[in-house]
Amino acid sequence: MKKLNLFTVILLCLVVNVTTISCSNDDDTTAEDPQVEDPTSNYFPLALNNTWNYDFTGGDDLVIDLYSTLTHNGNTFYITDFINPVDGGDMIQGYRVDGSTYYGYNGETTIDYDYSGFSTTATIDPAEFVFFNDTMEVNESITTTVAAPTEISALGISVDTTTNFEFIATVVGKDLEMTVNGEMYTDVIKVYLVVNADISGSIVTEELYYYFANNVGPIQLESSLGDYTLLTYTLN
Repeated sequence: MKKLNLFTVILLCLVVNVTTISCSNDDDTTAEDPQVEDPTSNYFPLALNNTWNYDFTGGDDLVIDLYSTLTHNGNTFYITDFINPVDGGDMIQGYRVDGSTYYGYNGETTIDYDYSGFSTTATIDPAEFVFFNDTMEVNESITTTVAAPTEISALGISVDTTTNFEFIATVVGKDLEMTVNGEMYTDVIKVYLVVNADISGSIVTEELYYYFANNVGPIQLESSLGDYTLLTYTLN
């Protein structure tokens, strides 16, 4: 069963149409369960060994499995391994909650692709971004900008550049009720996410909708790769 991460879905949406991708990571991890103050609401419950299993309309079922933690810029993230649905490459993804704000983490990512007939590798440094804040009102937006150092290598030559990401998250629904795979969920937040990626002046945009249920986590994601819908989950 392949594994899902929402940020990686974004990354794949940005490059899958023009590249052949393989992903790897280089992060030190620990298996300690951090002590975090419980927020009033919990739209993404984070604890070691929490799992969410998804049906994917574009291929095999997928799973988020929070098997460990890591620290990035002084912040502790619960992490999962992600298996790229394009070619099976591995990468680390993470999540954290600070009060009412929900963050994603993308580990160091290596993208191998063919550019004008040349084998090219882009290595993007780790980065984190804001999914949403659960106190946001409907139609309220929050923008995160990330400048991720990037090394591009081809023909034995390496060039340092920056991948500039802009994440614009807008809450488009709150206190929703929805049925996913026969299960009714209440107190659902629907978020519309626009991602702009700029690598050396080449800009690509992707749009996604995702849904978080209070005390459950992500129950559905709609993307250009297909839709992900929650089948089962286990919380600790």
